[in-house]
Amino acid sequence: MMSNIICNEKVSEKGRFNLFIFPCSGGTASSYHGWREHLSDEINIYPVQYPMREKRARDAMPESIKLLARSLADDCIDIIKEKNFAFLGDCSGSLVAYEASVYLSEKYGISPEALFVVSSPAPDISNPMYYKNKLISQLDDDGFISFLKENMSFPDEFYENKFAVEYYKKIVKTDFKMVEEYEYSSKIKLGCRLSVFYGKDDPYMSEEQSEGWKNYTDHGFDHYILDGGHNIFETHPKEICKEIEKAILG
Repeated sequence: MMSNIICNEKVSEKGRFNLFIFPCSGGTASSYHGWREHLSDEINIYPVQYPMREKRARDAMPESIKLLARSLADDCIDIIKEKNFAFLGDCSGSLVAYEASVYLSEKYGISPEALFVVSSPAPDISNPMYYKNKLISQLDDDGFISFLKENMSFPDEFYENKFAVEYYKKIVKTDFKMVEEYEYSSKIKLGCRLSVFYGKDDPYMSEEQSEGWKNYTDHGFDHYILDGGHNIFETHPKEICKEIEKAILG
């Protein structure tokens, strides 16, 4: 089961710290393969694979972000306990990482050394993504294709493959629906440092919404403002990885 949940990992004999990456809506563990070249061999990289995609294509998605976070934490608990670890969330993956951190603290009495957040409003800020005044989960076929073409870098061949488009549509709409229905319960502060990355030209959220994460820790907070928009995870991996290394390796 673990081989399905942790995919495209990079593990080194020099590794003394584990970094778990929680993908964005529609993202997969393989999306972060390129990060291998930007992080020190002292950091093992464990991208988390959500249900409905790649090796987990037949696995059903839990009904909420909280249930998803808890199932991932339980399934990965052995490797989480191996050594010091940190969580990194890409966009909506930050909510999954946050809820997993809360759950680990409550059930197992452990916490990540750090939580890294990229392009995500704080959990108490309801900010579902809209495209042309419609929620992503409610877009019709034409609207969905238009949304993909404006926000994803797929080749033209992808759109010519009806099976691939339909397959990906189910994943994306399911993921976004969970974010749209996310129920924030209480502002639980984490027992770790929080580092947040924000693209100053992000059309989907504000700097204030990003900085709201400062209320979720008493163990240090860093807020980095980078050039670019919502996809700084793709456009600024070197800068983000540099700060990750400084935070967890010193």
